[in-house]
Parts: sequence; structure tokens; C-alpha cells
Amino acid sequence: EMGLGKTVQIIALMTSVDDEKIFPVLIVAPTTLIENWRREIMKFSEGITPMVHRGPQRTGRPDDLCNQQVVITTYETLIRDEILFEGVDWKLMVLDEAQAIKNPETGRAESIKRISRSVGIAVTGTPVENRLKDLWSIMDFALPGFLGSSEDFEDAFSDSVGSASALDVLIRPVVLRRRVSQVADDLPEKWIISVALELTDDEAALYEQVRQEAKGQYEKGGGLAALTRLRQFCTHPSLVAADAMDDPVLASAKYNRLVEIMEEIISAGEKALIFTSYNGMIELLMEDLRSRLNCHADFINGDVAPDRRQGIVDEFNNMAVPGFLALNPRAAGTGLNITGANHVVHYTLEWN
Repeated sequence: EMGLGKTVQIIALMTSVDDEKIFPVLIVAPTTLIENWRREIMKFSEGITPMVHRGPQRTGRPDDLCNQQVVITTYETLIRDEILFEGVDWKLMVLDEAQAIKNPETGRAESIKRISRSVGIAVTGTPVENRLKDLWSIMDFALPGFLGSSEDFEDAFSDSVGSASALDVLIRPVVLRRRVSQVADDLPEKWIISVALELTDDEAALYEQVRQEAKGQYEKGGGLAALTRLRQFCTHPSLVAADAMDDPVLASAKYNRLVEIMEEIISAGEKALIFTSYNGMIELLMEDLRSRLNCHADFINGDVAPDRRQGIVDEFNNMAVPGFLALNPRAAGTGLNITGANHVVHYTLEWN
């Protein structure tokens, strides 16, 4: 489960082998986590200096990779340079956030599984997201053939509780799992507070107006378009109706409650993370909430270059003043070690 040391366990494995038989090691991770892997290896290993292979300055020679102990790259770079990586005899290949290959029919999964490796390790906190076939695809990388062919697996295991239980018995010997409940005594207590809110009368009327407009504009195809616009509306009306109201707090009961929560956090001298799906909402947080609270604020979304994200996290973790980070779940929802906050506000999903 999240935050219990999956990265450090891989580093411990690499440094526990007395000879060079485990090298070279290839670590494949999402772009956001590349710098985190490099720092963690430098911090927790002795004598290993990893090579980061990405960007326009990356090598085009297999020998340059063969001579490294650890090479870190992204999923996208590996696919682009597949022929280069196939020219190296990798002793250990690690996939971080391995749910990235949960769909075995994708070009990404096929490319990764073609890379020669003596040992494959899949690192993920979510081995099953949508269906049991997700787990088959991940296991097909770590131990090819262990769960049979894709067709045999689908015949043997339906997406049911009974099949999941039967599958758990099979994979238990080759899965290292660590849960919060196992180390709960070492962790501070977590409080989860659900906040139920209703639209104000003005919001409800505008909500219906937005729904009808989408329905009329897109006709038969209006369902999905209307859902998207209504999700944006429930994030904040200004995302779809810029003239909804001059004051963002008065325009949204949900945003008003967020401001109240954040005022309490900032007045106590503490820090928070705020997750929200839409860049328009992040802009509103940076423009309005930051000025209301007069505090440090920064954000990470898809517009922030991957090589800048770790620096933003470092500054937030190390600063002694109160503040918040606004985060898009896709860009900053996994892998980043943001330890500086003691509050997390899920402003997404937009509705329950």
C-alpha cells in the first residue's frame, strides 16, 4: 500500500547482492517519478550512481547502457528506444507503477515484455484496477507463463469474488505485499472526514440550465458532453459559466467550504494538499485561494515539466511556513513523496 517503502525494497535488493550478478538493472517508471528514483538510489545505496536515459541527450549506443549498473528510463522512452534496450542483457528489470501494462493488448505492454531480462519485478499498489486480467498482464511480465496463456486465464477466472480468491492462492508465493494494518502502530492516526454539501438554490438553477444547454447542443450525443460539463460545474460553476458570479466563494457552496477548511489549516500554521482534476480549478486556487489565505501556494499538473516537479515538492516539504499544493491526480497522484503536509483535501471526484 501507498507510502510503505516499495522503492526502498527494490534498492535493498540491488544492494544486498555481494557480486555483480544483479547488474545491469533497468528501472522503468512514469516520467514524474524518474527524479525520485534517482535520488532514492543515491540516498539509500552505497556506490551506485544511476544513469537516467531520457530526453534529447540520451545515448544511442547499447554499450553505454551495458556499462552502467542501474539505468532509469520512462515507459515512453523505452518504447521509442526498444531496439536499443533489446541490445542489452538486463539481469534485473523493474517496472514501477506496473499497472501501466495492465492491458496486455497495448503496444506499451508488448514492447516492454519483449525486452530480455533474467528477472522481472513489477512494483504496484494496484495490481487489479478494473478486471482480473490486469493482474494476468502484470504477472506475464514478472513470471511469463506462470498463469498460463491469456485465453486460458480468461477461461479459468471470471471477474468474481470466487475467482479472485482462487487466484490469490496461486499468486501468494510470488507476491510480496505490505499493508498499513501491518505497521499501523508505527504510523500516526489518520482521520477521514466526509463532507456532504448541497447546491444552493442559485447553483441548482444554473446546474439545470447547463444541463439543458448541453442536451440541446449535442442532441443524441449529448449524454457524455453533458456529464463532462456538469462535472466541471460541480467543481466550480465558473469553469463552464464564467459570469456565474464575481466572488468565487459566493458562486459555489463547495468552494466556500474548502475556503473554510483551508482557513483553519493555515491559521494553525500547517500545510495541505488539494487534489482536483481540472486545470481551471487549479488556476482558481492559485489566483483566489492563495490571495485569500496569504500563504505559500504552488501546483503540479500536466503543464509543469517533469524535471520541475521534484523541485516543487522539495520546496514544499522543506518550507517552515503554512501553505498548500494544488495537485492534478494524473500528474501528481502516484509516486511523489510529499511528506510536508498533514492534511489532504480531495476536491475530486467532483461528485460522489
